[in-house]
Amino acid sequence: EKFVDYAKQVHAKLVEFGLRSEVNLKDDRVGYKIREASLQKIPYAIVVGEKEQEAGSINVRSRDKGELGEMPLSQFLDNLEEWKK
Repeated sequence: EKFVDYAKQVHAKLVEFGLRSEVNLKDDRVGYKIREASLQKIPYAIVVGEKEQEAGSINVRSRDKGELGEMPLSQFLDNLEEWKK
């Protein structure tokens, strides 16, 4: 897909930050991928597409808090520290 490189860049930054991360490149619909992540009890699902790539951002969904919306990756990483408390 068009956004694979951007997804891999985000993945690399997450790993560099010390987080476990996977890139789901299956051809499934986004809603199915999010549900699959929820069933696997993955704490955060990050979705990237054209809009996020153009803005240099990510779209975050939390297993516990639901839709967290679009934000820069740096803000997500900063917020993780707060959410852990």
